[in-house]
Amino acid sequence: MCYYIGCNIGGIGLIMTDKQKRMYQAVTATAVVFLLFLVFYLIYQLLAINHRNNLNRKLETQIAQLEKQKEELDGEISYRSSVWYIEKYARENLGLSKKNEKIYIVED
Repeated sequence: MCYYIGCNIGGIGLIMTDKQKRMYQAVTATAVVFLLFLVFYLIYQLLAINHRNNLNRKLETQIAQLEKQKEELDGEISYRSSVWYIEKYARENLGLSKKNEKIYIVED
């Protein structure tokens, strides 16, 4: 049996046999399945990219917080490494003094 596919504008048309029709349907079905797979894969990739972008933003925020904390700790290290602080700590907490220095404790 033959089938007519197409339109008859200007005498153009296509007559197909059963075997050709089945082949045409198989190719069409395969193309549709492939396109659906491609669409789902692209959607999956977009979701994965969105997830990674969100994770990246969170990590950048965390990096900024840690850099700020590092600057504060660097300042604390500089302060506690100064000669002035070391002498103050030795006097107040360890009861040490320089030679020929008298310590007076004032109590309220």
